[in-house]
Amino acid sequence: MKIFGIGLSRTGTMSLHNALIILGYRSHFIYEGEENLSGSLSKFDAFTHLPLVSVYKELDKRFPNSKFILTVRKDRESWLNSCEKNMDLVIVDIKTKSEDLRKILRNIYGTEEFNRELYSIAYDRHYNDVIKHFSERENDLLILDICGGEGFEKLCSFLGKPNPTQPFPQKNSISKFRGPCKMFKRFMIKRLKARQINQYIMRYLRS
Repeated sequence: MKIFGIGLSRTGTMSLHNALIILGYRSHFIYEGEENLSGSLSKFDAFTHLPLVSVYKELDKRFPNSKFILTVRKDRESWLNSCEKNMDLVIVDIKTKSEDLRKILRNIYGTEEFNRELYSIAYDRHYNDVIKHFSERENDLLILDICGGEGFEKLCSFLGKPNPTQPFPQKNSISKFRGPCKMFKRFMIKRLKARQINQYIMRYLRS
């Protein structure tokens, strides 16, 4: 059994990743671009982040009886504002790196740049697709609004785990990157070094 976090950008995917680690899972946060994800799929119990959005149905077939967590952000305006601010960081990747990130953004959002209307359409489309896909398997899907305050109580009930004593992690907040320029540069260097790409997931699934 695997656990897959299939939420869109800025819905708490990093927080979910850290929460799963606290619960004892070997979790892997997928940035846009990885050299050998096929090896990661065998080494880790859980996976989160944007590239999984495009391939969750294939992963469901490949790993039966797995659990899927759709992180959402019910406050739509808050989500859109967060995505817009995050694009100021992502734009460095788009301008300096390969086509990989562009493909992911075009595939999921229909655009390489932030667009409120297209992002909102993508949010509804993904949410409805996930609900439809798991319509007869409610025990395999958890909808979790981390940004709205949901956390370990709901997550642990879904996974059959006891609630930990520590608070639910709140990671990757945009406000972190409003500090000195050096902090921003360190963040971007780390992000660029951690490149992973969606195509390796698909390549593994086709193997």
